[in-house]
Amino acid sequence: MVVYITATALSILFAYISTHIGNSHQLKSQAKRMLSRTFAFLSFLPLTLISAVRFNVGADFMSYRRMFMVQSFNPTEPGFALFARVLYFISKDPQIFFIASSIFICAGYYIAIYHESVSPAYSIFIFFTTSNCYFSSLNLIRQHMATALLLNALSMYRQKKYKKALILALIATTVHNSSILVVIALVSIDLLKLTPFRGAMVIVISMIATRVLSAFLRSIIARYTTYGVYLYETESNTYIAVILVFICFYILLSYIYGKAKTNDAIRILFSSVQTALIIGGSVAVLFTPANRLMYYYEAVLVLYVPEALKNIDRKYVKYAMYVLVTAAYVLKIVLYFRGDWYNSFFHYRTIWSV
Repeated sequence: MVVYITATALSILFAYISTHIGNSHQLKSQAKRMLSRTFAFLSFLPLTLISAVRFNVGADFMSYRRMFMVQSFNPTEPGFALFARVLYFISKDPQIFFIASSIFICAGYYIAIYHESVSPAYSIFIFFTTSNCYFSSLNLIRQHMATALLLNALSMYRQKKYKKALILALIATTVHNSSILVVIALVSIDLLKLTPFRGAMVIVISMIATRVLSAFLRSIIARYTTYGVYLYETESNTYIAVILVFICFYILLSYIYGKAKTNDAIRILFSSVQTALIIGGSVAVLFTPANRLMYYYEAVLVLYVPEALKNIDRKYVKYAMYVLVTAAYVLKIVLYFRGDWYNSFFHYRTIWSV
């Protein structure tokens, strides 16, 4: 755990320097720009290197290793297959896959953070502590490659560069199938512009409807499809922590909802929270893989939570929210490492310690 905390601390420190070096009155603008970019790159390195040189860290590490060695891929995800085949052509050593995918994922996150976040240092803190981003990327490689693309597509969408956003989103769907559902759901909710009250009603109705129809839906899925193995026999509590995170941010965003009329980042953040709660409160209680859909929306929090906190008008309320959000994320990572996946990350090994 020490290696992760040390790397994160360095990343946050370099990000802070990168974004505050412009305050120096002793440097020329060109020097400020060069130093800012240098420290931004340095902030990208620590967590990326830890991910890139790991060996057998993450529950799916060996599965991806075998997949690369035998070149066996899902035909419905041609983008990921092409990525792996190009790497295999360069080198048949499977470590090249983990190096390249780690750079791809972390670069995607960090580029989006530096383009979109008002506080890259705080966003990197959330990226690490939310557990379903950095640590999940050591395991769910394909999904987080798609997430890295979608975050940058979201940045393009917010800048009204719709063609570029669409191209990135389409590429993401070739890396992981689930990303198409995320895009459709988020864009739909964003266009509806649900108020806090109406959004809450949609969430509650979807939760009730799913529970009323759950027995019927389970029987249909189990009888007529091959996805019965993904159904919960009883309602699972594995996603409760994620749901609580989104509920808390729903309350916070409802408090500053008026800002969403003039601030696209807050509007998109609120739409993401609404979408996550609709999915989490309905589909995810029935269908196991739907839990992972919420990970996409947690990644959106990485970009825009600093913006939401910054836009709280009352000074003491703002400070209190910073303390509470920080404490909540620290608690989240602590609880995560008390779970079943703890051992798959705790015993960190590099390629040189094999």
